Amino acid sequence: MFWQLGVLDGLGIPTHANTHFIGSSSGALAAALVGCGIDVQHALNRAACLGRTHGLFGRRRGLAGAAPVLRQWVAELITPQHVEQHGHKIQVWQWCWW
Repeated sequence: MFWQLGVLDGLGIPTHANTHFIGSSSGALAAALVGCGIDVQHALNRAACLGRTHGLFGRRRGLAGAAPVLRQWVAELITPQHVEQHGHKIQVWQWCWW
C-alpha cells in the first residue's frame, strides 16, 4: 500500500486531473484515495500514526488481523463529502476465480 501511494505521489498527478486509476488489492485502495482527492502525504502520515498506535510494525504476523485498523484509516480519510464529490470516479469490481 505504501509504495503504491508513494509512486502516485511521486508522479505528481493532480487529483483534479481527468485521469483513471486502476488497481487491485492495496493498489485499488491507493487508486481510490487519490481518485477522491486525498492528500497522499496526509494518508501516509495517518497510516504511520495508526500503525504505531496499534503496534502493527514489527509483528510476526505482519498485517494479518489488521483489518479494523485499515477500516478506521479509510473511514477517516474518505469522508461522505469525498464520496459525494468524487464517488462517480470510483468503481469497485470483485472477481472470484474459484
